[in-house]
Amino acid sequence: AKPDEGVKEEAGQDRAGKKSNRDAGGTKEKQKFAPAPRTCSVEISDLMWLPDDGDLDKFEAQIRELLWFWANDDEPREAQKKRVKQLVAVWHPDKHPDDTQAATRIFQFISHEAARIAADLGSLRDTEAIKVATRDRLESQRKAEASAVQGQRLTRKAEKEAAKAEKAGKKAKGKAPKKPTPAVKLEAESDSDEAEGWGANAAVVEYDGRTEGVLRPWPRSHYTMVVLEGAQEVDAQCFLFGGEWYDGARHSFYSDLHRLDLGMAHPSRPLPWRKLYSAAPGLKGPEARSAHASAIWKGRLILFGGEWTSPDARRFRQFNDLWAFDPPSCTWLEVPAPGGPCARSGHRMAIVQDWLVVFGGFAEEGKTGESRYYGDVHVFSCTERQWWAKTKKGKLLTLSPEKPGQRAGFSMWGHDSSAFIYGGTRKASKARGGGNFRLEVLSDLWRLDMPDLRWTKIETHGQGPGARSGMAHCGLKDGRRLFFGGVTDIHSPDNDTELNVFHADVFVLDPKTWTWTRLWPRPEFELPPLSPDLLKMPLRAAPKYGGVSALSLISKEDRGKKAPRGRMASQCCVIGGHLWVFGGCCEAGPKKEITLDDLWRMNLAFPGDGWECVLGLSEKANMWFEDSDSEESEPDQAQGASWMMAVAPSRDMQMSKQEQKRARIQEKKEKQAQKAERKALKKQA
Repeated sequence: AKPDEGVKEEAGQDRAGKKSNRDAGGTKEKQKFAPAPRTCSVEISDLMWLPDDGDLDKFEAQIRELLWFWANDDEPREAQKKRVKQLVAVWHPDKHPDDTQAATRIFQFISHEAARIAADLGSLRDTEAIKVATRDRLESQRKAEASAVQGQRLTRKAEKEAAKAEKAGKKAKGKAPKKPTPAVKLEAESDSDEAEGWGANAAVVEYDGRTEGVLRPWPRSHYTMVVLEGAQEVDAQCFLFGGEWYDGARHSFYSDLHRLDLGMAHPSRPLPWRKLYSAAPGLKGPEARSAHASAIWKGRLILFGGEWTSPDARRFRQFNDLWAFDPPSCTWLEVPAPGGPCARSGHRMAIVQDWLVVFGGFAEEGKTGESRYYGDVHVFSCTERQWWAKTKKGKLLTLSPEKPGQRAGFSMWGHDSSAFIYGGTRKASKARGGGNFRLEVLSDLWRLDMPDLRWTKIETHGQGPGARSGMAHCGLKDGRRLFFGGVTDIHSPDNDTELNVFHADVFVLDPKTWTWTRLWPRPEFELPPLSPDLLKMPLRAAPKYGGVSALSLISKEDRGKKAPRGRMASQCCVIGGHLWVFGGCCEAGPKKEITLDDLWRMNLAFPGDGWECVLGLSEKANMWFEDSDSEESEPDQAQGASWMMAVAPSRDMQMSKQEQKRARIQEKKEKQAQKAERKALKKQA
């Protein structure tokens, strides 16, 4: 809109006055910013300091108004960019050491809001410019993830040094009385001091949906996804945390927390992604991890345990920390509750009334590197903020002669006053033909009654998913459970060939009759039996250690035109009458492991209509680097043979052709065993 004549006259007088001052030899102070247009209610001088009332939401609204007005000004594009860069430079966190958190929030808000406005106005039509901007943003996110562990390590080191200094001071001055440890509050309180404490480390980055191609979550598996119910079904919020991604060359673990308002999702508008947290030095929150467990209690996201691996897979760490996330203040709180479970991953937990029940999982022995599976129960009282007391052997007493065995990677949920577990995996014994790296897949269902800790085995009926691992599950309002996907491992009798069948079917378990029903594909369409006979079919991807989708066993007419590919380690939820599925991983042939980032939904009122792809796979999901240490690499074989020739003791210090062949075969077997071990460890999580 053009300014009225009065505004034009006032602006002209202002420019004339400034010109006369310069001509008269007055102040020649160089202005850092061009004067804001008079039609905008916000001046640049209003945005130089934080507001006195501390209302950052109002402050961000003023920034948005000014940026929009600049974008609609008739100035050249370079001048507009210069304005924004100058404003961003003012709010760099290094220039505000007294309030780094607020400066970081404003700094990020200006950057992302400017990019969003530019995208809305179509100023980034140049394809090459979009690619450069995308690469820069992805690289900055990768660097933030890589620096998370280092930042947490430096923080712990500083805390240890401060504790040592305090201890030395006490010894010099005599024993000082200990200060009482404040109780950790999981329930929100209304006093202002508590509210300020929750919001002290908030670092919210609000992503607009139109930039979801750049700012959507990266491909991931073995993450957690929980739903926070709202006053209405459309107000439900979905929270995604952590996970991992393997591209054939390096392992990436995530510490970011995303929120997706699936109740507002519509085909006519982009998805409303919001990134709420990512570990960085100075921010309080959990480190990057996968194979952890999370649940919702009274509006708070509770997180426990997990694992982390270095990019080169040489270092491995497991956690036993307990965290609580408060969505209104966007703040993490670590709960210092001693007496909890040991560090583990692949475990599961569920909320039963006001108790947090943790079961199972596995831990790697430090010296041997072997996995130790657990079948123990741990209960945390959310109201009393402490773990239940255990016996001298570190276990809770259960009132059941029969109980589930050790396992990891199972399904667990709470309903009324009981917790339920289904399936899972554990290391198979050699007596069952397990060898060293085979896993035993379970399909039993158990109920744990609280607070008596009494186990009961439940017999199910109907057509169920059977023995498979890596399934996703979620609940319906009437108490029924939905199960999606998973993987079934098929081995030949001599264990020389393995076929991994990845599923994308949906099953319903009714707790009233404990009856299984297949919701999709329709029950009348039968799949071929998953037996070693499948290894003889031409559908398998490779003769050894291959992966294939179970949908390839059904015709397109039966399964529909569109359907998600079979996968494991994904997550699902039910919002707005639809079943939503995101992420996970699968295999394509004997080598390639694909980590997914697509989003699908199914209308539960009409499951026969099939699936709808809301968000397709990104280019990043298709990235794969061939392993240079593959057993089929001829240069590696030659290098291994020459190394064997150099160190092998023989009369002539050289090996014959037959000995070289045996050495290559032995080296090939060792590499196959290592690869099988990596796959087994990944599935058990």
